[in-house]
Formats: sequence, C-alpha cells, structure tokens
Amino acid sequence: MGKYFVTDNERLGLQASQFIHAKISGKYFEKAKEKFPDAKFITVNELYNTLQKGTGKGDELIISKFAKPWEESLKTNYPEASIIKYND
Repeated sequence: MGKYFVTDNERLGLQASQFIHAKISGKYFEKAKEKFPDAKFITVNELYNTLQKGTGKGDELIISKFAKPWEESLKTNYPEASIIKYND
C-alpha cells in the first residue's frame, strides 16, 4: 500500500550520457516532487523488487514520461494498482 513515482528503468549515474539525461530531466523531476511529495521515486526495476508478485492492490503508481515504455507491463503485473500518467 504505497505511492510510487516510477522514474524510468535505470539508475542515473554520472556517466556522460546519463549525466546529460539527468540534466535534461532535472526540472521535470523537481516539479514532480513538488506535486507528489509523499510518493517514493523509484525505477521500474526497484518497483518490481519492492512489489514483487503482488497485484498492486492499494498501491498508486505514477508513471513518468520516461517510464512510459513500461506502462503496459506495469498494468499487467499490477492490475489492481491505481495508475496515473504524469507528463507535465
């Protein structure tokens, strides 16, 4: 029973391409953290490890524009979760 903001499917490190991605997406995530202060910001892999084989009942998944490719998979794996798309 949690509220999760799904960021993407990889951890952001400080390698060159990841650093550029982090700079571009920085303001996006700053706004998201203001809008969803009580959500845990988590990658797709971390979410799967956290929720494991559950149905998602009582969970709220907020999908970032960077996690959109995994939206259908999340809906399939957690059919009872409330899913919100955040594209701001």
